[in-house]
Amino acid sequence: MRMLRSALAASVVSLACAASADAYTQTATCDFPLVGSAPVEISAQADLPATWPARTLLPGATVKVSLNAPGLKLRISSATITQHVAITTPSGTLDVSAPSQAGASDFSAGPVTATGAIPAFVLPAVPATFTVRSVDLRLRAVDASGQPILFPGPDDDGDPATVSVRCTWGGAPGPQLARIDAPKPQLTPPGAPTPSDVTATTTRLTWAPSTGGQVASYVVKVDGAERATTTATSVVIDGLAPGTRHTAQVAALDPDGQRTAFSAESAWVTSQQATTRDVSYDVRAIADFSSLTRSPVAMTGSLTGRLTTPGGDFSGALALNRVRTRLKAFGSIPVTADLDLVATAPATGTLPARLVVRFKTRVAKLYLFGSIPVAGGESCQTKTAATAELAREDARLAGEFAMSDLTGCGPLNAFLSPLTRSTGNQLELALTERSS
Repeated sequence: MRMLRSALAASVVSLACAASADAYTQTATCDFPLVGSAPVEISAQADLPATWPARTLLPGATVKVSLNAPGLKLRISSATITQHVAITTPSGTLDVSAPSQAGASDFSAGPVTATGAIPAFVLPAVPATFTVRSVDLRLRAVDASGQPILFPGPDDDGDPATVSVRCTWGGAPGPQLARIDAPKPQLTPPGAPTPSDVTATTTRLTWAPSTGGQVASYVVKVDGAERATTTATSVVIDGLAPGTRHTAQVAALDPDGQRTAFSAESAWVTSQQATTRDVSYDVRAIADFSSLTRSPVAMTGSLTGRLTTPGGDFSGALALNRVRTRLKAFGSIPVTADLDLVATAPATGTLPARLVVRFKTRVAKLYLFGSIPVAGGESCQTKTAATAELAREDARLAGEFAMSDLTGCGPLNAFLSPLTRSTGNQLELALTERSS
């Protein structure tokens, strides 16, 4: 006993472990039997997670400690090192014990390492701070021959072969073993980018934003390589080759630089390089003047201008040849007229799908019985220009137009003019491109 008392009086007990982000080292006061209080340096670590959702079961954590007391001339057959941990959360404080067991060792020969666990429990709230309130040591000492050393007097476990030591930090807070915060919101991947405004060399990509957290920026990958970073949910990609296929994906970055998975892939093909050329078409036309002629009028002519491809933007001139046809006027008396359509503005549109033409209808000559001229002239035409918006129907362009009354037709103007005022007139064009 005298040997044990002198050994305890001269010892400084140290609990140490490998350094880690969760390791702590702090000097405590330990109460040894027969000797009294003595300072002890305590270090330990636990593999607790940095984040965990509240109100869910937290798996047990491994606790590693070691007892290093080279000044203590004492052999032990076993040791239990128990850390009493206070878990402080916004909803209150919990206490758990983490016993660690070590086998036989000689203190003077080096550290005594012990491994234990914090049991699994439901984490009521976050953040949760794990603070060590106190440490208990229970040592089973043996003499040089390996026989147990019996300690006289009362003992808290009733076993005279063990010695109990309690270590505390007085009124000061104990060392912080770990802190668990709420899991950071997880960003969802953004939506697949939608290509629009596609040209021969550029494309705008637009996507649905990520949700579930804060977005710092988006990374856009084109054809497998990162091409752009933006804080918006759209970006213009340029430098593409005409008539080529491309793919794109988008990922989001949070303020810590963590990236989501990339979105689903989208694909598109750039348009061909635009070219403009002179074109010329042979035109076969049918004009149905509902109130003027007895039957639809067949006409021929040409359409010339400049055509941009791809896209088909066209601007040019429509010229239809004059044609003689029979009119509805004068009852049974045969009346014929030389008619033509006089363009008043360029023909525009998107060929072969659409063409807009503006013109006046001219009655160049009016004949009785096919040979007696009675009216007309180069100035005899409708007062107001008609607009015909022609859309593709099968192999032709077709549409309606309205006609105003006539002016400049001489003595018979008052009689002839009402014949042309009408709506629902039809115009059809069939175009055949001339070879260059």
